[in-house]
Amino acid sequence: MPANDVVSVEECDADKAIAEMVRVVRPGGHVAICVRACDMNVFWNLPLDAEIKRKAEQPIRQVGPLGCADAGLMGRLMAAGLDNISAYPSLHGSPVPHSYYEPMALAHLDAEETAAWHSAKATAIADGTFCMMHPTHCAIGTESGCRARRNHIPCARMAGMTSFAKRSCARSASSPK
Repeated sequence: MPANDVVSVEECDADKAIAEMVRVVRPGGHVAICVRACDMNVFWNLPLDAEIKRKAEQPIRQVGPLGCADAGLMGRLMAAGLDNISAYPSLHGSPVPHSYYEPMALAHLDAEETAAWHSAKATAIADGTFCMMHPTHCAIGTESGCRARRNHIPCARMAGMTSFAKRSCARSASSPK
C-alpha cells in the first residue's frame, strides 16, 4: 500500500523538504510534487477588456524565501538524487470564483476596472461560462538507491542523459531559490 504525505514546498526550505522526502522513500519508490506556479499567468474566462485581463492574470508571486513555486522544481529533484524525473506544467480549473486567487487579481485593478470585473464575473456566472484556471508545476522522480547521486557524485545512470537535459537541470538547480 503506497504511503502519502503532504508538504508545502512553497513555504518552507524546499531543498531540505525534498531531501527528507528522498531520505524516507524506499529505493524504487517515487516522490511526486505539485506546486503553485508563480512564474506563469492565472487565467480568467471573463468578458473583459484586454488591458484589465492583462493586469488580473499576472503571475501570483507568493512563495517563501526558500520555497519552490517555479520551473526550478525539476532541478531540485535532480539535485536531491532522484532519477527518471518527469516535470510538466499543468492548469487546474474551477467553475466557481476562487477565494484565494480573486482578491489577488483585484489588487491589480483600480475602482473602475474592479467594477468592470464584477460585472463581467456576474455575466459569466449567469451564462455558465465562468472559469478560472491556475497554473502549477508538477514533477515526479524515482529513488534509485544510488547513494553516490545523493552525495552529488556522478552516477552511472547519468551517463545516458542528454547534454540538453544536463544543461537545463544545471540552470534550474542554480537558479535563485
